[in-house]
Order: sequence, then structure tokens, then C-alpha cells
Amino acid sequence: MGVRLTGKEINTLFEIADEVQQKLESMPGTSEVSENWGSWAKKFYIRIDQAKARRAGVSSQDIATSLQAGLSGINVTHFREDVDLIPVTLRSVQAGRPGLDKLENMQVFSQSRGTSVPLSQVAAVEIRWEPAKIFRRDRSRAVTVSSELKDGFTSEAISAELADWLKVQSEHWPAGYGYEVTGAAYESGKASGAIQAKMPIGVMVIIMLLVWQFNSIRKPLIILCTIPMSLIGVVFGLLIMDSYFGILTFLGIISLAGIVVNNAIVLLDRVNIEITRNGMRPDLAIVVAAQRRLRPILVTTATTIGGLLPLMLTGSMFDTMAIAIVFGLALATVLTLGFIPLLYSLFYRVSFKEFDYQQAISESS
Repeated sequence: MGVRLTGKEINTLFEIADEVQQKLESMPGTSEVSENWGSWAKKFYIRIDQAKARRAGVSSQDIATSLQAGLSGINVTHFREDVDLIPVTLRSVQAGRPGLDKLENMQVFSQSRGTSVPLSQVAAVEIRWEPAKIFRRDRSRAVTVSSELKDGFTSEAISAELADWLKVQSEHWPAGYGYEVTGAAYESGKASGAIQAKMPIGVMVIIMLLVWQFNSIRKPLIILCTIPMSLIGVVFGLLIMDSYFGILTFLGIISLAGIVVNNAIVLLDRVNIEITRNGMRPDLAIVVAAQRRLRPILVTTATTIGGLLPLMLTGSMFDTMAIAIVFGLALATVLTLGFIPLLYSLFYRVSFKEFDYQQAISESS
């Protein structure tokens, strides 16, 4: 997890970053706190005295050209060898190339007068400590303070505590400085927002397909009512496994909803077959359909859970998704086999007050 700090002045920005680092280091669930700009390095600044430079007949361009030629070199032309272009660099020889300790004595050539003067005569060399790397975001300097998490702590819990602290501290920061909590919680929030934005479209497509398949409104409503039943198992699973709710858990719930809808379709379709093709009474059709679809639904549930158990027990990054599907599907299957017949009898006003299974079977046969 991490915090992205933005602002203009480097010194002020790093004062704020130091406060955030100290806060992260004091929190019990964090370790290896660092910032992404890295260690600061020495940089040499050439401060030109324009009055002295004019008297010596030296321009700022002369100083820049002499420094580049004496230190890194100037590309003057290219040499072509077959299809390759080889740059030709003009640079002082190693013996005559000044070191950083002798930079003030470096000779600056005046192109207008054809003479040379020492650099110390027209400019002063200053040494400053500056960051080796500077990152920006939206044209503002940005420092990201990040940390690793210890076992037993989640990014969501640490981010929530840090966000409350940052909200109070940011009130005392100068104008133009802000923060943004990043890391796993930030990416999870972005992914969840993207999924939730498109979810209504997916729900509408599912409803349209169900209405088209059953040519009814009540049956799709029965199927959709079974989806919340799976959330009960997801909550119990997260509590039992001492896990947390994240983006992968959300994806697991979406996958779980598809499995539950499939089981409900299978059961309702069988009820419709028993009534229309076999001519059974509605109350008997509900009971028989639940009996005949019990084994396929249980086998499907068992194979799905069995395939996800290794993923759930190994503690991998997908364990929360596996927990959501395993526990949600286990409870949703039991509720589906009992809840769908109940809803069907309520939506279609099927009474079981005088229902006798043996008598109904004999009459249907």
C-alpha cells in the first residue's frame, strides 16, 4: 500500500513525506517503508555572473558548449558505414579532461574573441543535494510513500486508518499540496468501480434472456430472488476463514451468482416439463422436479467445491474468491432446493394444504 503526495516545492513536499513515513513506521501492520524518489545525489550548478562574462566576451552559450565538450562531449557529425550511422563526438582527451574537483579551472572558449578564460572568472560552481529521480503527476511533483504489510493485516484496514490521519493532517498543509491513497486498496476500488458501472447492463441482459427463455416475468423474478441467498454463505465463509472482502471476493460473488442462476434455471425448467409434458398437477410437479434435479445440482456443487478447495486452502492471492464461491455455493444450493419451490408455490398460488404424495402419484400414473 502507499500514499501519493503532490505539490510544487520539493523541500515542502519531502517534509510532508517524512511525516507520512513516520506515521507508517509507527503503525503495527507495516514494514519496509520507503519513497520512490530514492537517495538524493550531488549536483553541480553553474551560476554565471553576466557582468563579468560580458567583459570577458563570453556568452552563456560559450560556457555551456565548453562544459559539454570538456565533460560529456558534443556530437558534431555522423560517419556512415554501410547502413549504420556512427556518431562523431568532440571531447577533450582523458588527460586534459577536468575532474569535478577542478571544474572551476576549466577553460571557457569565447567564440567571438577567440580567447579562453577560466570558468571561475565568469561563473561560480555550487554543489546542491537534489533527488536523483523526480516523478510528476498531472504536471505536479509527486512522491509515493509505500510500505509492505505484515502477516495478518490487510491493505483495506491500514488504508482506512491512514486516510483518517491524512484527512486531519492535510488541513495544516500549505495550499496546493494533496494526497491520494494508492496500493492494493486503491486498485481494488478502481476495479470495483469499473465493474459496478457496467453491472446494470449485465443484469438487464440476464433478465432479458430469462424472460425470453421462460416467456414469463414471474420465473425470472424467482431466479433473481435466489441470488441474495448466496451472500449469506459468503459472509459466513469470510468470518469462518478470517478473511476479508476485496475485489477478488467481489468477482467470486459474480461467478457464484451465475452458478446459482444456472441451478435455479435447471430446477424451474424441470417443473415446467413435469406440468406441460407429463401433465402433472403443479403441487406434484414441484415435488417431483425437486427430487429429479437434486442429484444433478448436488453433483455440480460438489465438483465445483472440490475443484476450488485447493485454491482456498493454499493461501494464494485468489483464496478470497475461492472462499466466496465455496461457502456461498454450499449454502445457496441448500437454500435453492428449498427456496425456489417455496417461491414458485407463492408466485403461482400452489397450495399444499391437502397434498398427499402417494395419492398424487397414483392419480398422475
